[in-house]
Amino acid sequence: MKTLTREEAKRRIVALTISGGLDPDTPLSERSLSELTGIGRTPVREALHDLARDGIVSIEPKRGTFVRRLGLDDVREIFEVRFALEALAASLAALRGPTQRLREIDGALSQLDGRTLGSDEAAQSKALGHELHLEIVRSSRNRLLQRQYSQVRLMIEVLLSMTERDETSRIAASIGEHLTISAAIIERDPVRAQSMMQRHLRAGHEIRMAILNDFPALTLAIEDAPRAVDATANLQET
Repeated sequence: MKTLTREEAKRRIVALTISGGLDPDTPLSERSLSELTGIGRTPVREALHDLARDGIVSIEPKRGTFVRRLGLDDVREIFEVRFALEALAASLAALRGPTQRLREIDGALSQLDGRTLGSDEAAQSKALGHELHLEIVRSSRNRLLQRQYSQVRLMIEVLLSMTERDETSRIAASIGEHLTISAAIIERDPVRAQSMMQRHLRAGHEIRMAILNDFPALTLAIEDAPRAVDATANLQET
């Protein structure tokens, strides 16, 4: 029960971060977070330590704990890790076969493909897309990969929330891309599944970087640091 409560505290704190309910310039207090989340101070304290480890908050000596501002370097690093893990997961999922839930998501997305979507259906397609990525990782049936992915998933969710409102032009394209990935997995084609996942993630990354470059408050996290190696540089689509 303690673990579940701790995880629930993490989930609610991340939800507050994504919704803008926490000011990055104001120190986070266990008391206020306990009141906002409706969860006791001990699991909130434990959740903050976990979120510091996961890169969502930063603990600054003599100042306090703050919601961490993501810079462009952070975005690149998150993408590089996501690219490697999800491309591998797609390949393994195709080798080992889809879960029943992945097949169900594929069917639900197929019903939305090629249609003019209202706001509710657009929201549904986004939710299904997010779930598809998680289900592909589950379908890899690789516990180590799943644990590593769970450590970066929270940062991925925060990153997606930063650009989601500006990505409406990609909704239709994303449905088609998701369906090509799920189809390759269902057809047990690991090479195509990996290639389609790489293409999908690369397209999403490019549009997010274009959006984030226009954010006036977003700056390079470490301006003098050497630029990270692009994870896609040496990968060829097959």
